[in-house]
Amino acid sequence: MKLLRSLATHSAVLVAATVFALSVWNREDAKRPDSEATVQVWPGPAEAVERITYDSEKTKVRIDRRKDDAGRYYLVEVNKQESTPAKAPESDPDDPDAGAAAAGGRSEHKVVRLVAVDSANDLVDLLAPLKALRAIGRVGPGRAAEFGFDKPEGRLSVNVGGASRELVVGGVTPGGADRYVKVTGSGEVYAVSGQIVRMLAFAESRLVERELHKFEPGQLKRVRITSPAGTREFVDLGGEGWARANSPKAKDETAGNWMTKLNGLSVTEYVEKLPAGAAPVLHVDFMGSSGRIGYLDLSKVTEANAKAPRYFARSERTRWYGQVLQSAADQLEQDLPTLMR
Repeated sequence: MKLLRSLATHSAVLVAATVFALSVWNREDAKRPDSEATVQVWPGPAEAVERITYDSEKTKVRIDRRKDDAGRYYLVEVNKQESTPAKAPESDPDDPDAGAAAAGGRSEHKVVRLVAVDSANDLVDLLAPLKALRAIGRVGPGRAAEFGFDKPEGRLSVNVGGASRELVVGGVTPGGADRYVKVTGSGEVYAVSGQIVRMLAFAESRLVERELHKFEPGQLKRVRITSPAGTREFVDLGGEGWARANSPKAKDETAGNWMTKLNGLSVTEYVEKLPAGAAPVLHVDFMGSSGRIGYLDLSKVTEANAKAPRYFARSERTRWYGQVLQSAADQLEQDLPTLMR
């Protein structure tokens, strides 16, 4: 009986401890909106952020603010170390060189430069002011491993209004949604939104601006299309299609279909300069009630021995040229003669 009572007592204690641990875990794991981050780590405003850098073992990211007539945007450089797995030798297994090649694999740095707009603004809003979900306080050396600071994932630096702020990025909180960070200098530890680190760690895909335009509903009224065949203007029929400017009430199905294809263009990757031999395909001016609100330049590069040409587009939103899907751009070019009649 004593043995049974002892087992029952220990079981009860174990169950209670498990329930308590799970309750704490679930509180940590619960997804909380960023609006619940109320503990200020440092002030803003977002407009004062000039540069963001993130350094980890395999990724370095630099984000620089720029501004022009179209608004605020960011130039992003991602330097990422990528490893190519080793392949099994296909030659004589007794060949020592073949064995060496199989053992190694390759590691190389890939540098990607891109333009970011909305996604980068979202990141900047999270960083200035930086608000934490929870303040932990200072953590002694004996607890560094508990918060991931014995092997930190990286360092995040934010230049806000000329003042440099820096965080050491530690481990994930229970549940993996948020991150522990430590303020360089003060040593204060906080739990912040994990979205910040995810956006930086995968900046080449999460920050890249792919949209060529972002007009407000009803803002676009007219387009002027210029190509080697001449210039034509079309007017918007209140969102119900397009008409030629010289027949503003007659819906033109060809123009409507062409504009739908044009609006479907998006950037796949950026280039700082057009490749040599690029030839202009078309230019489009987008106009609102009070003048031009945007533009698009589309160019084509035809390379020797290439199966298909490459197309590059630049707009008021992308600032740089970006490669666009070949099939979509080719359709626009093929349909130009009919459109320009």
